[in-house]
Amino acid sequence: MNDAELFGGVLYSASDVAAAARTLAHLLKSSQTDVGIAAEAGLDPLLVDSLRNLNLADAHKIDHASALGAAWVLGRRSASIEHSWEAVASIPSNMELPEGLERITAETLIGLANHAAKKLRLAAPYMDVQGLGYLMDSLVAATLRRVDVEIVRSVSGQREEDALTALLESVHANGDIGFLTVLEPLVGVPFPHLKVMTVDGKTAYVGSANLTAAALEARNLELGVLVVGEQVQILDGFLDSYVVPE
Repeated sequence: MNDAELFGGVLYSASDVAAAARTLAHLLKSSQTDVGIAAEAGLDPLLVDSLRNLNLADAHKIDHASALGAAWVLGRRSASIEHSWEAVASIPSNMELPEGLERITAETLIGLANHAAKKLRLAAPYMDVQGLGYLMDSLVAATLRRVDVEIVRSVSGQREEDALTALLESVHANGDIGFLTVLEPLVGVPFPHLKVMTVDGKTAYVGSANLTAAALEARNLELGVLVVGEQVQILDGFLDSYVVPE
């Protein structure tokens, strides 16, 4: 993920993206994040601090990355949704993007998580620390917004256990653990091979990508769709039908 996408993910929810980019640069040049200033600009302090961990010491690099992030957000917003679904893909950088493809998998999942207001559900059989790490800050921030975050798992391998442990530790340290739940599939159901994220019963990702570095860094070729509308309630109902209730 490049600087434009990283900074764009932090700026995505701001109403005035250009002003927020200037504020973001100011905050990153300071020794710590002023929560009040960040909130006023529409920035999540936790996401700002995640960029601080990149150790961008050069002021010009911070200004440049913030400007790139603002341009990335404006570009994404200008791609209006004309249909109830859009194609989403992970494509290696050495492959040419098909005409009309405007969304990549990692950016789409991060954007969905950042916009969650009430409930976020995430299901994938395979995950690793690096892959789930792409969403870690957004999931932590969602719990602080009192969004119910549900992780539906179906594989209990060491790789998946390590990823979930990292998420739980991060939410314990920086979020609100009361809003994170790990759900198990019902005994006797077929192996849940689905990869889905639903947000507030209104928007969802459905595709082939697991929560692994290979999938989200486009080392694998992945394809999915971003779904908007009442169809998402069908997906939530499907998830309800095979997980153990809380």
